[in-house]
Amino acid sequence: MFQTEIIPQQAFKQILDCKHLIFDIDRTLADVHSGIPMESCQELAKLPMSIGVATARSLSELEAALPDGLKLGDVFNGDILLEDGSTLVKGGQNRRELLKVNSLIDLKLVEAVGQLKSEVIQALAPAHSDSEGWQTLANISSPLVKLPPFNDFLTSLTLWEKGTVGNSDFIKIQKWCEAKILALGLDQQLVATEIGDGTLRITIPGMSKGWGLEKLQRDGRLDLASCAYFGDGRNDVPAAEVIKANGGIVIAAAKTCPELVALADYAISIEGPAGMMSMLKQLNRLF
Repeated sequence: MFQTEIIPQQAFKQILDCKHLIFDIDRTLADVHSGIPMESCQELAKLPMSIGVATARSLSELEAALPDGLKLGDVFNGDILLEDGSTLVKGGQNRRELLKVNSLIDLKLVEAVGQLKSEVIQALAPAHSDSEGWQTLANISSPLVKLPPFNDFLTSLTLWEKGTVGNSDFIKIQKWCEAKILALGLDQQLVATEIGDGTLRITIPGMSKGWGLEKLQRDGRLDLASCAYFGDGRNDVPAAEVIKANGGIVIAAAKTCPELVALADYAISIEGPAGMMSMLKQLNRLF
């Protein structure tokens, strides 16, 4: 793996040869729970390749990440994988019409997610000392939790936990969810994973961004050998593994996940959205 101020010229040459660029959102194109800068959106829209997304966000969360006035089709002309690869917004849809979301998994699994979501909602109660919408879950006093403001997840469930990264109390929320999954008889359909930054993800075992990318290739929508993947974290590792195994390239937008950095062909030394914006500008200057 090489490193320069942004990425070396060899990296740009390889990216320019790719037909598909696929971007994670949080800590790659945007800060966590934040939006994509207008300047980055403008640079993405200039690129002549297919520009896709692979994110843990739901459709509404991703739409909310765009600056006012922009639609997803204004920025991303390729396929959009949501919820870590289990739902798809196909590229090429009319960007001014309501976008269609396709579940890539069995309906029974979608129903299992809905069952657990109902149980979580019933177990939530307002936290009297909090004015920002954080709640208690099943009388667990710490950490406080919150469902994301855009709660249109179809095939997964996200639950935010209040506290510093690595808070040992986070395990309490995970254990409660795991016990509820077991009580509902859904332990073969659902798994709870703390992704390391105060976000608990309830997902389908075996589902990942890598699984979703492989399905797009099987369906003839994507050529992984001609892909460049940009990500930063643990849930980008399966995508990076699949891209590398098929001959594509991987660029790490941050050095916070050692497993991803080890897989990456290149790492952007100016980390996060600022580094990504610099890289996009340089990429467009080379056309």
